[in-house]
Amino acid sequence: MPDNNRLNVAKLVVTDIIVFISAMLLVALFLLQRFGTEKVSFLFSPIMVIWLLMTPLVGVYNIIIHYPKILKAVS
Repeated sequence: MPDNNRLNVAKLVVTDIIVFISAMLLVALFLLQRFGTEKVSFLFSPIMVIWLLMTPLVGVYNIIIHYPKILKAVS
């Protein structure tokens, strides 16, 4: 049971870190907005492109690795 508690603590720490990083990104975006939305969008656009490309790639990877039965059902 102690290992389970360690896992729960680790999950909480990771969740807290993700929330902190997300909040800092939002604060940074709002602070940069005074320089104009054009500059903010110029800085943020590559991040969004990577996000939009990675989301379906991760989904396809997970289907192929973890749920190959889905592909068999399609054919």
